Amino acid sequence: MNDMKIHSAGESMEIRKCAPRAVIAAAFAALALMWANSLRAEDAYYHIPLEKLNITEGALPKADNSRRVRPVDFGLVGIMQPYAAIVGDGEVYTGGSTMMPWMGMEPRGLYGDAFLAVRAPAGKKIEGLLFVPNPDWSGMVRLPFKIEPAAATSAAKREFLETKEAHYRDLRARNIAGTAWFRHQEDEAIAARTGKKVSAAADSERINPRRRGDVEDTYSLFSGGRAVSENLQLDRAMPAARGGTGAVDIATLTGITVAPMDWKSLLKDAKPETDPLAAAIPADQHALFFPSFQAMMTVMDEADTNGTPLLRMIEPRAEDMDTRHRYQKQLCLGLSDLSRRIGPQVVDAIAMTGSDPYLRMGSDVAVLFQTKKADLLKSLIIAQQSLVASAAKQAAKAVHGDIEGVAYTGVVLSDRTVSSYVAAAGEVVFVSNSLEQLRGLIAASKGSRPALSSQDEYLFFRSRYRRGDADESAFLVLSDATIRRWCGPRWRIADSRRTKVAAALAELQAACLDGLVIGTLNLGPIHTDFQIPDAGELTVTADGVRSSVYGTLDFMTPIIELPVTQVTGTEADAYAAWREGYQRNWSQKFDPIAARFSARPGRIGLELTVMPLIARTDYRELTSLSSGAQIAPGAGDPHAGTLAHFVTAIDKNSAPMAQAGIMAGSMSPALKTNPFGWLGSSIALYADADPFWDQFLNAKDPEIFLEQNYWRLPLALRVEVANPLGAAAFLTALRAYANQTAPDMTIWETRDYKGRNYVRVTSPSMASGTDGTNMPAIFYSTGPQALVVTLNEDLLKRAMDREAAAAQAKSAGSAPPPSPSPWLGTNVCLQLDRSFFKVFERLMGGNYRGSQPHMAWDNLPILNEWKHRFPGQDPVKLHERFWQTRLVCPGGGEYVWNEKWQTMESTVYGHPGEPKPGPQGFGPLTRLTGANLGLNFENQGISARAVFERESK
Repeated sequence: MNDMKIHSAGESMEIRKCAPRAVIAAAFAALALMWANSLRAEDAYYHIPLEKLNITEGALPKADNSRRVRPVDFGLVGIMQPYAAIVGDGEVYTGGSTMMPWMGMEPRGLYGDAFLAVRAPAGKKIEGLLFVPNPDWSGMVRLPFKIEPAAATSAAKREFLETKEAHYRDLRARNIAGTAWFRHQEDEAIAARTGKKVSAAADSERINPRRRGDVEDTYSLFSGGRAVSENLQLDRAMPAARGGTGAVDIATLTGITVAPMDWKSLLKDAKPETDPLAAAIPADQHALFFPSFQAMMTVMDEADTNGTPLLRMIEPRAEDMDTRHRYQKQLCLGLSDLSRRIGPQVVDAIAMTGSDPYLRMGSDVAVLFQTKKADLLKSLIIAQQSLVASAAKQAAKAVHGDIEGVAYTGVVLSDRTVSSYVAAAGEVVFVSNSLEQLRGLIAASKGSRPALSSQDEYLFFRSRYRRGDADESAFLVLSDATIRRWCGPRWRIADSRRTKVAAALAELQAACLDGLVIGTLNLGPIHTDFQIPDAGELTVTADGVRSSVYGTLDFMTPIIELPVTQVTGTEADAYAAWREGYQRNWSQKFDPIAARFSARPGRIGLELTVMPLIARTDYRELTSLSSGAQIAPGAGDPHAGTLAHFVTAIDKNSAPMAQAGIMAGSMSPALKTNPFGWLGSSIALYADADPFWDQFLNAKDPEIFLEQNYWRLPLALRVEVANPLGAAAFLTALRAYANQTAPDMTIWETRDYKGRNYVRVTSPSMASGTDGTNMPAIFYSTGPQALVVTLNEDLLKRAMDREAAAAQAKSAGSAPPPSPSPWLGTNVCLQLDRSFFKVFERLMGGNYRGSQPHMAWDNLPILNEWKHRFPGQDPVKLHERFWQTRLVCPGGGEYVWNEKWQTMESTVYGHPGEPKPGPQGFGPLTRLTGANLGLNFENQGISARAVFERESK
């Protein structure tokens, strides 16, 4: 079946949308297309239920009603749906209700109303392949089929177009690679069905709110990353607005009015050493400082080696936009072996800055070098500019000029794949991709524009994270003025315009793609009936569509360069609504951010300050619970042999504890008076090393193993006790309440261990006539220091031994045993051991967003589109060329064609129909030997520390 095609979208070309000015050429092309269509046989349409399909070999699988539905099954919905392929010209789609794991248990059966919708030349027998899931969803079944010409009906044409529309709509809704193309095909199907053109919608191929998974949520919470995303809210789009006619001067729009923090009261008399390059960076720009050239190289190498795989693991898509290398090429600052050798000899310190964070879409960026050899460094960069320009496929434009007495020179390509300006002032060399950015830098260095070094928040952060500390590899600052500008009317409205233009460019590029790939489309200016105001002239080049004002999908014109002085009334109203919603998050003060990074062999670290947090922060429950208390150095029973150890400070007078006390008091009169007054200042939860984990790791089905062995889990809850008598009274009242509400349902047995008592609680229904050692039970012990509760009796005994040893050392005047690692926070802490990552990997093996195979398979639909539409092209390279994103296999494999299954597949994960186990491990997690994270809540904000230990090789 070498001529088999899947989901072929027809052969029509968008001459109207992509008509060049060469009218004669367009006319000839249109005539040729009409002639080709007249020669093609009339199409026939078919609507065949799967259960009535003539399958020539094998049979549709039967439902397995005895099989239980697993959580992993729900992650396969959308990925493992039936699909089909036919020989020769035509299209085929599967339709009907989406298959769900439980469908086989319902009366309508495993396939319900599923059907094939087919377009093929009339009068010819159709042969093809149907691929449907196995009943256990472990793979798919390959079934040859035939359709006789007599099965065609006139009504099937509309059903076919509706099915095609639904097919691409479902693909678009999955938020996977290829969204712009899927939208285009959906719109084409709607237009064919209704006879009406569909206008472009908002583009989500390049701009799309990310969907987080459990891994990212957990990491971002404890590292402080959640606080950063909450406060910046860069993906918070402006709402649609109605009304608002006429033009509005953007200078008349009110930006963020939330008051700034009183940094002077926090600074007091501190006079920290500042970064010399901070005096050359505008106060309203973010800045990333490196203390040396070598420090920058260490951080970048770390990002390449470990950061990129980690980000791919927690990102919703398996793709690589290669943002850093694209900007290095654009600035003519490639990091070659030569630059690695020369850089440390010439450069003393480095800073990176820009006016916005939209690097993927297009941003103005700059690199500042502090050097005592400015002329030499400038000459080296100019030589690199010439080298890059000479190697470019298009003619480069040399530029030069003067800004406030500072000469600059540069080189620019029309598509801005190269855009590099260099200037030197004193001991600072500036390199930027934007002349507007360069003007701002020179103005700051000359004192005609406020510099970052003059900002009180910068001085506060530099007093907290002191310059010159040996552990510092990089230091990042987002000033108050920076975030206000990002949230101001000019930036938000310009970003909204760029997003809409990107949607239109993506649609135009999809419409022109056939001609671009095949080489039949005349390049040059194009015309469209899309509403793209102020986009300038639109042209189509060999690599895609370009706007003379907004640039290309590869690099859109930075906001700082867009001429946004007048906005529409609708835009003004939309920004006012956005601003109102955004400012509700801050009741009093605004929120600058700073972070320090450290990287060295075997260890990476992060320190972060966000001050203050937003009003409805995800940290609100933790802050409310713990802000009035602190974690003492030895709190929570830190000890060797834990897989994971979590501890949080507890303020027993906090609102959450008061609410819990009211609930406890409603259960028993004995608990009416301050039920939790006996609490200490912390609560801990930890998992001990135990043979249980080895058995879990080796279990065939970890979910079933946990269900059958949950009562052996080596987990413990440790509650610090400030008043032992109060704790005893609480437990007595709790026991009395249990016996009163459920008489004879529990057995409370006091046991002895080395002269100390502990309690075992179980149910009579669990009794089996044995000594009770192999049945579910709860164990707890109370002592002068803590209440420990667990399901694992051996774990409780180990905790009692440690408490006894600590008491003995204290009475003897000896120092307590040292903690394996210090707590890094005063309010919330988490420590993880190497063994935890193995358990975590096993637990996450069936999670959809944490599953590497599923992420790899998410790239298959668009790769299959390119393979069938352009069989002579490499689908991966084609996608990268026209959509500026390389689709990558998260397991390190490649994407290749599988003729038997008529699909692209990963060399390490296979495809949904025939999965492969792939490599073991979650990328960089396999090298981690430990993690230590801590949070402090202070000054209405948060400071976080995170240290990751790893194999040093």
